[in-house]
Amino acid sequence: IEWCYTGPRYSEELEVKAEEEELKGFTNFEIKRWGQNSKLISVLFLPSLPAMNLDLRNKRTLVCGSTQGIGKAVALELASLGAHVTLMARNENSLKEVKTELKNNGSQLHSYVCVDFTYPEKLKELILQLVQRSGPIHILVNNTGGPPAGLISQAKENEFLSAFNSHLICNHILATACIEGMKNANYGRIINIIWFH
Repeated sequence: IEWCYTGPRYSEELEVKAEEEELKGFTNFEIKRWGQNSKLISVLFLPSLPAMNLDLRNKRTLVCGSTQGIGKAVALELASLGAHVTLMARNENSLKEVKTELKNNGSQLHSYVCVDFTYPEKLKELILQLVQRSGPIHILVNNTGGPPAGLISQAKENEFLSAFNSHLICNHILATACIEGMKNANYGRIINIIWFH
């Protein structure tokens, strides 16, 4: 809802209008003056929304590409919200290092899976073992690096196939392994982060 008012007594009028709109559930509003000495006021009323529940205690999460960049940032944030975090990437030393950086409230069980997405069959084997061992994954973050930057006229066919496997085939393998558990838990989130140049 947006309305404009002109006049010397805008402050009193705004207070009255704000009270009226608050009764309708619009408790947040922004006031904008048009020009330094202008009497023209614009007010934007925003509906009040319930606070988002960000408590992820007892939720199991799997974050791919989680040893650097966006993947690492997501993993750190999920851990800070109380989730059990499983890191997934291809460098085991980096996985071990990031695991030590994850916050732990004393009851969180963090882990990692070392796998290279150029081997989809190995990924399928490891994700099924993880679900059987740890239980259902509630939040899956698919985050895989894209093909090398460059001109498409200079790209090789195998680079397209590699990107297709990493972004589509491997993401499908992970989602397929997680969806049934999400349905049974009546809670599930799949977030796909796709890189391209």
